[in-house]
Amino acid sequence: MTTAPIRSPVWQPARLVLALVLCLLLVACGFTLRGTTQLSPAMDQTHINHADGGSLLALDIAEALQRAGSEILLEPRPGAAILEIQREVLRRRVVAVGPDGRAQEFQMQLQLSYRVTRDDDELLAPQSLTLTREFSAGLAERVLGRESEADQLAQDMRNDAVRLIMRRLERVPTSPPEPAE
Repeated sequence: MTTAPIRSPVWQPARLVLALVLCLLLVACGFTLRGTTQLSPAMDQTHINHADGGSLLALDIAEALQRAGSEILLEPRPGAAILEIQREVLRRRVVAVGPDGRAQEFQMQLQLSYRVTRDDDELLAPQSLTLTREFSAGLAERVLGRESEADQLAQDMRNDAVRLIMRRLERVPTSPPEPAE
């Protein structure tokens, strides 16, 4: 014979009040679950301009914009936003060398610059972004020794860059800022 735990009716309202207080505290501090990106209406139609049309970063940004509800245009249109990726450089370099002359520490760096325009108006001034990953020789030999693993590290950096760019695109104004007088 099993016995059910004794639940006092006195504690039921206290639990409910405690749960409500915790919910109110979370709402009051601005906590929200990470959901889909809410793009600015200025980004409803977007053309991505990149010197290297086959850039993996440009493709990743296009996918993220589509998921957020933006229509990706193959050619610019009047009234559409143009996300111009002005610079994208991925570098690998040796950071530290051991006494035997062998590399002990490596660095991979992704540098980007981009801006958003519409009809010759600048909606988002040029933005720069630099992501850096450092790793030791043991890891570097595993990562850089196999191109597929190096590609995975570069993809992880591009994913981080796309998330940061999308967060900035949420705040693109619908009209260009007024010029300073």
